[in-house]
Amino acid sequence: MSILKQIERLARDQSGMTLIDVALLMTMLGLILVPLISQFNRWKIDNERGLTNQHYTAIDKAIEDFYFQKGRYPCPARLNINSTDAAYGQEACTDNTLKFSSNTVMIGAVPFATLKIPPETNLDGWSNKITYAVTASQADPTAIFGSGAIRVVGRKQLSTYECTPTPSDYDPVGALHYVFVSHGPTGLGAFTADGVARTGCPGAGTTADADNCINDNRFTHSVCMGSSTGSDFYDDIVAIKGNVPSKMWQDTVSASQDIISNAESVGINTSNPQTALHVTGNIKALNTDSNTICAENGSGCFTATMLGGTDPLMRCGSNPGATSSAMSGIGEARAKCQSGYTAFKVECPDGQFIKALDTNGGLICGN
Repeated sequence: MSILKQIERLARDQSGMTLIDVALLMTMLGLILVPLISQFNRWKIDNERGLTNQHYTAIDKAIEDFYFQKGRYPCPARLNINSTDAAYGQEACTDNTLKFSSNTVMIGAVPFATLKIPPETNLDGWSNKITYAVTASQADPTAIFGSGAIRVVGRKQLSTYECTPTPSDYDPVGALHYVFVSHGPTGLGAFTADGVARTGCPGAGTTADADNCINDNRFTHSVCMGSSTGSDFYDDIVAIKGNVPSKMWQDTVSASQDIISNAESVGINTSNPQTALHVTGNIKALNTDSNTICAENGSGCFTATMLGGTDPLMRCGSNPGATSSAMSGIGEARAKCQSGYTAFKVECPDGQFIKALDTNGGLICGN
């Protein structure tokens, strides 16, 4: 008899339920509910972490757009204010309370209003503000864009199932630009959306994730870190940025309809470009600008001067070995010249027009 039918039978039993029946019913309910609760908890954790990473992606894109416009990163916003404050979500470059480690790093909230992104993007999956730390010299609107000054440590992944036994610095040491920190489900050191400290920072050395809330230029990355108890406890989600944003394509100064590439090599339909522009397959364009054209296998290259007619090999009169000034085609990176073409008409006399070509390629003229 199935579990559901057994429950139904007990519920309809006119004689009532004995203690044994109740115990059996509770056992059967437990067998049903425990896996469901476990699956729900797993879904809830995945959803919270997934939402956090989605917000990281949106914030990072907005910061890159800001950099392309301003030539710097945005300063953090204040963590301890809410939507009733006019400065809520606005970068606070002159707020000295956000500067730490001898003013080399600024730590606060994501300046969502300055970045023109929705306010909820400022929050992680547990509705706490995401901490945003940035190298001060790279966010200062009055200074020259400097070098990164943030240090990140953590246990790195060696393979799919192995990690380094002890935390070590991420490369380059002390040269990262900015980091995002979600303080996880416990919210140690986090601020709520209303600007209220959720749980105080445990202090340096107390837990593994304490590095991420003691306001200095050192942070602990989440890779290979596991939630546990005691000094090894860690539940943060951290994302790091270590290089200056760059656009692969941008508008030219002289002609806004043209774009140029900032990449050393660009591949179309290939992830391993071997030249500045490596195209696999066909390309369609109104016009192209290239100094060399080659076959797909890299052979048979010829220069643009050949098509332009300035290459000596394109002139049948000066082409070594040519006996005629008439060109019959292009091949092997040179003009194809055929002797005897001078015996045929190459132009019609005045008052006549071309009617057709004869079998030898000569003109048939007529009125």
